[in-house]
Amino acid sequence: MIRLNVDLILTRGTPAALAAKNATATIPVVITGLADPVGQGIVASLAHPGGNITGVSANMGTPALPPAWKEIEAAARSFGLQPQLLDVRKPEALGSAFDGAIRQRADALVVGLDTLTQANQRLIVDLAAKHRLPAVYASMEFAGGWLSTA
Repeated sequence: MIRLNVDLILTRGTPAALAAKNATATIPVVITGLADPVGQGIVASLAHPGGNITGVSANMGTPALPPAWKEIEAAARSFGLQPQLLDVRKPEALGSAFDGAIRQRADALVVGLDTLTQANQRLIVDLAAKHRLPAVYASMEFAGGWLSTA
């Protein structure tokens, strides 16, 4: 893309964002689907990313997500459900998040779509099965060969 002299690079996920950052400091890069662009060294801060990179982050530190979570909580409660947020920001925390959900007697799981969940699809599906938690996934990508569509 750099040799093609494109006007803009749009990325999804940490590997693509890192590749774009390493490839150019002049072509504007818009990042999406990252759980922690600051922690990954892609931008200086969420408020002031700096350089040629801007975009959206997908963790609860993002200003847009706490209000969205409040809407989810209200909708769940209107159906008599008690939602629990599993704010997992690192792959190594997935196992303990599932253990915590079981301790809190979770009945089902809704998995959002972000870089962390995409990169750990198989582990999340396996943990849901191990803990016998029915799950709804934000993308068919999670079914990718593990579940039959027949």
